[in-house]
Amino acid sequence: MSIMGLAPDPSPGGGAGGGGGGSQEELMNQLRLFLEGASKEKGGSLRLSSIALNLLKNLPGARDAVFEYYSGLLDRILNHYNPQSESLPSCSPEDEAIVSELQDVLSGFIEANPRSWAPVVSKWSLDTLGKLSYQYGSKMTAKGAGKDKFKGEKKGSGTLHEKVSCWLGCIASRFLIEISAECLSKQIDENTEGCISALLETSVNHTPYFDWVVAHLGSCFPHTLIRRVLSLGLKEFISIASVQKEQEGSIQINKVPKLMSVMNILSHLGRNHQSVLQESIHSMILSSLADGSSSVNQQSAVPYILHLSALSPALSQALVLDLVNLLSPQINARIHALIPAWDSQFFIKENSLLDLVAQILISTDRGVPEILVLMLEKGGSGEVSEFTRGCRMIINYVLAALFQQVHGATRHRDSIPAFQYLNQSISVLLEHLISSNQFLKSSAIQILSLYALNKGRTVTVQILKFLLYRCETEDQLTVLSNFLSRVEIFHYNCINDLVAESLRNKEGRMILLLENLLKLVEMEKVGRQEYRSSFQQGVRANQSLMMEKLLVPEYASTVLNMLRIVGIDRKMRVSSLHRLSYCLVELYFATLVRSNLDRTQRETTLALTETILREVCRHRTGLQILLRFFLEASINSPYSVYLGCKDPESTVSSNNSNQRSRESAKLFRDNFKFWSMPVQPLGSSTVFHAGVIGHGKRSNESTNPITEEDSLVYRGQVSGLILRLCQSHHSEEEGSKKLALILVEIISPDIMYNGIPWPEEDFIKVTMERDLYISRTVENHPILWTLLELLALNKPSLCYCSVIVRAIVSVCITHWQSTVSSNLSNYPQQRELTRKIITLMGSGQFIPVQLSVLAEMLHILDPSQLHCILIDIWNYMRVNVPGPSIFQVCDKSGVIFRDFGAYEDFKPYCDRLRMVMVANLEKVADLFKVYFVDVAKSSVPVVNGEAEQV
Repeated sequence: MSIMGLAPDPSPGGGAGGGGGGSQEELMNQLRLFLEGASKEKGGSLRLSSIALNLLKNLPGARDAVFEYYSGLLDRILNHYNPQSESLPSCSPEDEAIVSELQDVLSGFIEANPRSWAPVVSKWSLDTLGKLSYQYGSKMTAKGAGKDKFKGEKKGSGTLHEKVSCWLGCIASRFLIEISAECLSKQIDENTEGCISALLETSVNHTPYFDWVVAHLGSCFPHTLIRRVLSLGLKEFISIASVQKEQEGSIQINKVPKLMSVMNILSHLGRNHQSVLQESIHSMILSSLADGSSSVNQQSAVPYILHLSALSPALSQALVLDLVNLLSPQINARIHALIPAWDSQFFIKENSLLDLVAQILISTDRGVPEILVLMLEKGGSGEVSEFTRGCRMIINYVLAALFQQVHGATRHRDSIPAFQYLNQSISVLLEHLISSNQFLKSSAIQILSLYALNKGRTVTVQILKFLLYRCETEDQLTVLSNFLSRVEIFHYNCINDLVAESLRNKEGRMILLLENLLKLVEMEKVGRQEYRSSFQQGVRANQSLMMEKLLVPEYASTVLNMLRIVGIDRKMRVSSLHRLSYCLVELYFATLVRSNLDRTQRETTLALTETILREVCRHRTGLQILLRFFLEASINSPYSVYLGCKDPESTVSSNNSNQRSRESAKLFRDNFKFWSMPVQPLGSSTVFHAGVIGHGKRSNESTNPITEEDSLVYRGQVSGLILRLCQSHHSEEEGSKKLALILVEIISPDIMYNGIPWPEEDFIKVTMERDLYISRTVENHPILWTLLELLALNKPSLCYCSVIVRAIVSVCITHWQSTVSSNLSNYPQQRELTRKIITLMGSGQFIPVQLSVLAEMLHILDPSQLHCILIDIWNYMRVNVPGPSIFQVCDKSGVIFRDFGAYEDFKPYCDRLRMVMVANLEKVADLFKVYFVDVAKSSVPVVNGEAEQV
């Protein structure tokens, strides 16, 4: 017989006369058979189950016995269920059929008459779930989780999700939870409080094994369940508040099982229904703080929520998230009005409300930064009110709690929830650092310093970088010092990273950053800093980045002052020293030629630049690098025009020998490409043209925009600086020697025949092209004449430039030998070149005074005479090599001079010059007397007509 063949009775109280259920005698016989079968059979029976279901429908007095029978059946099924085994069946096919039939019948009863059947079935199913959960909860672990993988792990432990999966894997517990959910769904709207109360009572009796039931049932209708659980918990909170206040002097809901059950249920539901929980909590708070709300429930809602949230991260998260949007001025005023009542009823101990709020804020992640910012702004608003005072007190309590967490020895750096999302509001806190409001400023310093200590040195660097870019007053720089003093002990030596990252930054006001760095290094120099770290060391360690700012005119003065204070790093790499030298030289020339610059500012910048240049010279390779850059800038850069360069176009390309070689090779390839290479020897007709192949027609000669007077001033300043740099070297003679060698390296396009000795006269033909190039280079760049003249005065430095002097003399000899004119005045350029080179040789004591007088009597000579005398000078130089060893130092005056010996020693080289002077005695009588008559009578050496006191 199947129960499905019986006519359903919509009422659980239907009796024998209900129709379709049989007579009373038949029901009693079924009851007897049921009782006998239930006591004898150990397993399930479809026949016995059919009798039981018929009795459940038609005999109300047998309902408890029937439910007890099915409870035993479900108990046996769960007893044999092994959640860690996939091969063993959880129950027999007959038991499975019985449970399935029971679920179908009960569902039919509930659907047909929910008001009558739902409470009965719900009570039985929840009671049975509670008992079975308590009895078998320890074995409900997922496969592999029951093994003691870790020493000391409790058997049966696992996540709530794993436990729910294990329980739902058994047909018995799955039937009970599904039928309970169906009952609750039918009666939740009419008897909400009764349903939730029954659920909570069961949860309290069987906690924590019953948590999975609450979690699963709550997921079926979260909106209703969360609201009702909150309301029920509020009533319980109100009822126990006065009792605990009288007995213990404070409210401790962790001692109230029903409230703890409320907290556990809401925490479980909050994990999957955070938005619903948040909406319900905020709705309860808003309704309790509405105008005119004076009932006990409304006044107790906020303390109730605070006490629950303090014990549950899920509840505190739901409370805090988006709470800022609810705190309107009206709500704030209402809170302020209710605080005295809350203190007297729910927060008896002094400042217990503040402690609770601070505890909630530091234990929550999302939403906390916005609340902190709001309270900071309210506390720093300047209003004199209790609400403002309360905001300040909360901030102070939060700061104290955060300080304990950050500096706690057992607290992991990433385990502070309040700091997890603080980066979303960090921009507001950074702005408060430079605020004029003292409360905002001091609070922001404390919050950000704790945040930086918790998150690491990267955050510290970012905060300090913000201050460097934004501080405009001394008071704001004090904030930087205060912040740094709080974090430097834990983030030691972070200044190097700070300066490096700040200088690399492409955004922000760089000039303000540099000015702040300058102020900080000046404060450290006079010992006014409040911290132990050193910005001087940070700047010194990042001079490779700092030097790039020298190329920006607005930053140059500040950077120079900074470098002057901190000095140049003695351990700087050669590549960095090379770049620094380039930047300094570029800055010097750019400042020198800027016409729109104030004179005082120009002089100050030039003086600072020279100071740094002198310090660079103290490095082992500093002087050589600087001299090369100065010479290259004076010859092969646009600045050469300001120094009197006569061929500006050649300064960038043609004067570079490598460039000339590349251009020649390119011309060769281009000609060969079109089979246009001439087969005959190249002569003048194929060499000279009106343009440059590949560059078009030769442009007209450009006019120099700089006057001769200005270029003379510029040359004097540049050459004077170069000489002073040579003198600042540890040995002035060594510095001048390096200048001479670099001059030869830059001016001479060849590395061969650059020695000091002079070759035979016929060798001029071999080096003619090179000599022409050297001579043209020196002529086109007057700065080179100036430097050669300075080297001549600093004996014996000019000796190392022997190849340059030799090349110019060679060009002069060749020119005067090939000229067809009888008058030197027809070649003023060559005449001036000859005069200057002879004067230079006399000044550098390459030749005796009897030969150097040639420079003063060119006007009486013709080209052939001049050619012969130059040949005599060449021969003298060939025999008397102008080496540094021929010079000596006067013991009395310390002057370096060259002793040429008696006139008879070099008389053969002066004979032709002497005969020319005798022939024109009426024109050069004074010169003849000084250099040939007076010198012969005196043993005192004469240099350029003046006796030298040795």
